[in-house]
Amino acid sequence: MLKLVYKADPIIQEPPQQEPIMLLPPAPFAATVRLSGPNLYMMQAQDTSHYLSCDLTLEIEESQYKGEPGEVVAHFPEILDEQLNAFIWEDEILYAIILIHFQMKIMKELLSFCKNHYVSRLVIYPDDTQSEDFGIFQDFLIVEDLCTEEEDGQTKMVIPANAETYDNWIEFMNDANLRFQQTLWRNQRKNPAIRHYLISHPFGKGWQEN
Repeated sequence: MLKLVYKADPIIQEPPQQEPIMLLPPAPFAATVRLSGPNLYMMQAQDTSHYLSCDLTLEIEESQYKGEPGEVVAHFPEILDEQLNAFIWEDEILYAIILIHFQMKIMKELLSFCKNHYVSRLVIYPDDTQSEDFGIFQDFLIVEDLCTEEEDGQTKMVIPANAETYDNWIEFMNDANLRFQQTLWRNQRKNPAIRHYLISHPFGKGWQEN
């Protein structure tokens, strides 16, 4: 599920006595977009080195006023994380950092998609399990509207899709990545799961956004 919440470091716990699944070589995040119908797109986001992927449906809705930019409606599915949990020995610190980084990358791609398609707003519909976990959006993005649709009970979040929002998001991502690196290096001596992870996945290398 999409859990965009940055929390304080949890209590360090010893990983369970189990072998992790096979380590994959570090690979960059990748997002591809394909047209699947009139004003309808599919975005596939992947982080193969952490066994994460997510397919999003994006719909461009034109403005009712001629000549004005429309909006992009994004429907978020659940992110399957079973393999990620096995890969990191179910460590809470690693899980939170890796998943949040993946989610931040998805938001960057969504804002870029909006910019490339001349729209003024990004409308997000999380499912029921995600709706309470969008604190990171509310804290670091200007949210025009956050409400529950009366007809179907869905949560709706509206974000301005402009250059200022994009630049602010990049700045936040870089700051968050620096804090993530500091957290991992601070805990790796006492945490075997983090130490094991950093041997083959040097977190932060090439993660600076621009």
